[in-house]
Amino acid sequence: MEERITLVKLKTAFLIWFLLPGPGLSEGAFGIDFGSQLSALLPLAEVDGLYELEPKTPSKSFERYAVIYEPSLGVCKITANTLEYSDDRFGKNALQVYNLVKDELTQIYGLGSQYEFMSDDADLDDDDEFALAIYKKARMHSTHWTIEQSGTFNVTANVSLGVRAIKNMTWVNVSYEANFFSQCMDKISSQSN
Repeated sequence: MEERITLVKLKTAFLIWFLLPGPGLSEGAFGIDFGSQLSALLPLAEVDGLYELEPKTPSKSFERYAVIYEPSLGVCKITANTLEYSDDRFGKNALQVYNLVKDELTQIYGLGSQYEFMSDDADLDDDDEFALAIYKKARMHSTHWTIEQSGTFNVTANVSLGVRAIKNMTWVNVSYEANFFSQCMDKISSQSN
């Protein structure tokens, strides 16, 4: 039991050291820094400015990574998705990863605002309708952190974690926004018009 506690403490210390930016270091996630310039980007057709990429430091929890990128400002948002869990109508696979990642993010950013509820008028309230209820927007299962500017965090503004679904398929998404995200999106919008 004592060895397990020591192992958990070591893992927690490593995560905090690994994920928190040190003084004078850039901020971001998965080895991708906010404001950094990238090359050889693979654009995703769904959203202007959204590019898929392989991170420098991938997470064992996530499979696909993308950034919102504008050439003059660099990376302004970093997002990652888990594998898609094909028959997860109860949400068990997604919830397991969601809770693990939420605990890790809480160790770094403190308590976030949790939005884990079912709409009052939802008719998809059976346990086996978890994924379908998220897909139909009758249920929400997410946590959001608004990051205060500090000696540790000067650029990170928001971190969001949520369970997503299409019918019975679920996955978990995490995203990190820089404090210049709105400016970045305005520039991307003006360039696509």
